[in-house]
Amino acid sequence: VLFRSPAVFSKSGGAIQGKDWNLHNNGQEGFYLDSASTIVENLSLSNNSDSGAHIYDARYVYLYNVSSENNGDAGLLFERANDIETTSGDVKCVNCSSKNDAKGVTIIDSVDLYLEGLTVQNPVTGSSIVADNGGLNIGVQGGRFHLKDVVTWQNSSLPAIRSEEHTS
Repeated sequence: VLFRSPAVFSKSGGAIQGKDWNLHNNGQEGFYLDSASTIVENLSLSNNSDSGAHIYDARYVYLYNVSSENNGDAGLLFERANDIETTSGDVKCVNCSSKNDAKGVTIIDSVDLYLEGLTVQNPVTGSSIVADNGGLNIGVQGGRFHLKDVVTWQNSSLPAIRSEEHTS
């Protein structure tokens, strides 16, 4: 059965914690976090119509042992997941993977983002990791995203990791 909503959705200041989730065959994202905080361990995301995980406008996000496979958009999408670099409120994905997703990992206007032990294998289109922080242009916005122990495989001549800045 294909559901027309995310399997797990948290919005506007909510906080969730979980372990051993298998989120698959949803009509949108498997896991969608909007302006909320979370700690999730052992998260399996597969065959969702949109992204496996979509982290939007969030701080204090800790994801451990996440596997994403065969999703219709990015395996892992980080959008405005922190837009100001601070000493707290990081967004982390540790031991995470994307395999055969439409896109691998997409980073849009996100800082204080830590991707550690990341594996991206065979995105259907594009580079394994694409980062665009061109929308972080107001006052103190901006900062860094961090990639550590990253492994990619892809069947294209595109760069494995592409960092660009598109401005509106």
